[in-house]
Amino acid sequence: MSTATKTQIGEKIILMVKEMQGLTDEEVKAISWDKNLMEQVGFDSLRAFGMVTSLHEMMGVELPDEMDPNSVMSIDGISEYVINNYDQNVVNSVLAKSEDEIKEMLSGDDDFDDL
Repeated sequence: MSTATKTQIGEKIILMVKEMQGLTDEEVKAISWDKNLMEQVGFDSLRAFGMVTSLHEMMGVELPDEMDPNSVMSIDGISEYVINNYDQNVVNSVLAKSEDEIKEMLSGDDDFDDL
C-alpha cells in the first residue's frame, strides 16, 4: 500500500470528521492518526456509524453486511480499510472528492445535527 495514498485518504477522513464535529484547525491538528478516533473527538456510537455510512456513500458503495468495527477506529485504520477492501477505482473516487464536495455531502445529512 502506498503511504501517499494512505495519507491522502486519511486527509479526506479528517475533512469528514472536522465537518461532522465542527472542529477547529487546531483540534484537527491534535488528532493522532493511530489512536481511537471516537475517544479523541467525542464521537458516540451513532455518530461513528454515521461517519462509516458517509464514507461508503462518498466511495459510491453499499455498506458491507459484515465489517469489523475495530478495524475502523482510527484514521490509519479507516485508510487501510478503504485501500485493502476496495479496488483502485473506488480509492480514486475518494481521492477525487474536494473539500467542498465532502462538506456538501455531509451538509445534506440533517441527521448529524441531532446527534
